Amino acid sequence: MTHLRTRNDIMEFLEGHAPYLAIRRAMHEGKTELLGAFKRIPPTNTMGWIVKITSGYAKIWYIAIQPDDFKRTFKCHVTASPHWENWMGCADPLLPIVTHMGDNPKLYEELKNETKERRLNQTR
Repeated sequence: MTHLRTRNDIMEFLEGHAPYLAIRRAMHEGKTELLGAFKRIPPTNTMGWIVKITSGYAKIWYIAIQPDDFKRTFKCHVTASPHWENWMGCADPLLPIVTHMGDNPKLYEELKNETKERRLNQTR
């Protein structure tokens, strides 16, 4: 079974398993950002990580990496923009679970809180 314990593990796995050649190329030519762990990632609604890849031409892909229990490995697929209310990280520096927090946890926590507030206001 493959183990993804660090950011580098996740990026190395994605390099070898990205769904499209263009995404692999963009990983080298553009910018990669680990957004962290999410409780549910549509359409499968299982937990996993999301990586944002921006090509040199500003094309953006959100790649979900989720466990494939049947094969005892992970699978990758392109997903829509993240559902921030499902983000599992926290901005607390005393909880150093880097793969859950992502590259910019303070921003992600703000996005999560904004999304929760927006949904709360919609139900009123």
